[in-house]
Amino acid sequence: MSSRVVVVGSINMDMFAMVSELPRTGETVLGNRFFSTVGGKGANQATAIARLSTPVSFVAKVGKDPFGEQMLTVLKENGIDTRFVFTDSLSSSGVALVNVDKTGENTIVVIPGVNQLLSEEDILKAQDEIAQARVLVSQLEIPHRTVETAFEVARRHKVKTILNPAPGSKLSPKLLNKVDVLTPNETELGNLFDEKITTEAAMKQSCYRLLDMGVKSIALTLGKEGVLMVSQEGFQHYSALKVKVVDTTGAGDAFTGGLAAFLSEGLELDQAVKKAIQVAGYSVTKLGAQPSLPTRMELEEFVRIVTGK
Repeated sequence: MSSRVVVVGSINMDMFAMVSELPRTGETVLGNRFFSTVGGKGANQATAIARLSTPVSFVAKVGKDPFGEQMLTVLKENGIDTRFVFTDSLSSSGVALVNVDKTGENTIVVIPGVNQLLSEEDILKAQDEIAQARVLVSQLEIPHRTVETAFEVARRHKVKTILNPAPGSKLSPKLLNKVDVLTPNETELGNLFDEKITTEAAMKQSCYRLLDMGVKSIALTLGKEGVLMVSQEGFQHYSALKVKVVDTTGAGDAFTGGLAAFLSEGLELDQAVKKAIQVAGYSVTKLGAQPSLPTRMELEEFVRIVTGK
């Protein structure tokens, strides 16, 4: 049985250091807690989708090492279809080093490892799965050409595409032309054009350029300011939920994963964005990326408490 969503992307072992303040250049600080969990933008988004009880397949690579074995086990425990998670001995599994301060802000260093070996050939092995999906999701922690190949397969079969352009970098018009929904934050939006976004006018101008390059819609995530939706129809702002922030790690992944899950259910983009914001709102109230992702029942209870509805 095919999944409603296919995620093509990265998987890492995330190692968290909790600190009072993030270290400055050349500074050593003492942390107060350490823990590790499975992460990587691809795995986070696949997990967000699976936790919402949406069938999801994951196309990725892990190393032939203890981290790789652990990550495969966790994916399966979360109900993710791992038939297309390949094991490769040519490099180590991906690792991310995450510092989180007392306000929930973070800095992240990613060592991609085997994620950089996910190839066009791997995509072709999963092309029948992609062809039968309703939504394809990817990010940029894997080779860009691999992402392009996945989107080419999706476009041929009229599968809706979501690209989370993180980490931010310049992208080919060939890829952007195949994106139905782009989900950058402000920094990533600027990086798409090798610019720094400093004004609202510059932000809107960058969005217009993306539309001209073929992107159908942009869901620009603005942290506590919510989401700005941009399309040929204009701009629409959606407010974030008012919650106590514990850790912002993975909030963008929670949003993108939630968006994919709800779009795969047939919701219109407007409604899917509103519900994806709720998923992201839940995620920032807890530590870690994957541990903070809600089940459908947890999300409904959270929304009821926060909104009183």
